[in-house]
Amino acid sequence: MKTSEAANKILGLSKYYTVNKDNHDLSVYYKGNLIIWVSEESEYTFTLSRFRPRENKKFSFRKLPDFNKLYMIITEYALTKIEDHKDDPKKYHVKVPHTEEDYYWKVEDGVLRATRNFSMYQDEKLFTMDEIKAYGLEECERVEAE
Repeated sequence: MKTSEAANKILGLSKYYTVNKDNHDLSVYYKGNLIIWVSEESEYTFTLSRFRPRENKKFSFRKLPDFNKLYMIITEYALTKIEDHKDDPKKYHVKVPHTEEDYYWKVEDGVLRATRNFSMYQDEKLFTMDEIKAYGLEECERVEAE
């Protein structure tokens, strides 16, 4: 499961859940209190916090909104290999400046050509942001690929 997929599913459970992702953890908060997190440093594990609201000494995680679903989402995310958590980078078609319909095409060894044909060699016509920067095309108009 991708990080963005897990976050969207969790956020859809309740307006009281928030999700924070940093380099080491995916953290879930309920009303601003950390309740559960998945470490990016050890596979197949997650941790429930010791969160206990002051007003409820007999607090149970099961009383949280859709906690069973939250638990299943976190479990699936934790069971996914860490390298599979990352979202695929967005890809773009990069428009050739001062043309009506031409877009860049990566031919070979850093060579770029212009093309209007999108039916063949699709992968060579898509650029990640890292590639756009490497080719010096940051100022060019781009269209996000679907």
